[in-house]
Amino acid sequence: MVQTDGSATKKVGGVGVVLISLEGKILKYAVRLQFLAMKNEAEYKALLIGLSFARVLEPKTLIIQADSQLEVGQVRGDYEAKEERMQKYIKIIQELLWYFDSVDFQQIPQAKNAEADFLA
Repeated sequence: MVQTDGSATKKVGGVGVVLISLEGKILKYAVRLQFLAMKNEAEYKALLIGLSFARVLEPKTLIIQADSQLEVGQVRGDYEAKEERMQKYIKIIQELLWYFDSVDFQQIPQAKNAEADFLA
């Protein structure tokens, strides 16, 4: 399972990623964005980083949890991404999904995403 969250302020952005194996082992990553990012962009960057880290571990199936309803909806195809930058992120995400046999995207309440939120 991968839990992701992104944060953005006027001066700094961050990404939090928590990977949890089937055996219960936990890996946590915090990444500081070196560019000004909108909140949605930080959320997508968190997802990209989470997928990239998960890819290295080579799981066949993957559960992605994020608290952004918009992000999860756009990646699932439930909502349309109208901004060109967000469309580019979605395209890269779709390319990364080919490395997994099955990926389930779940939108979870922010309270259940506290660890990734704290890291971001």
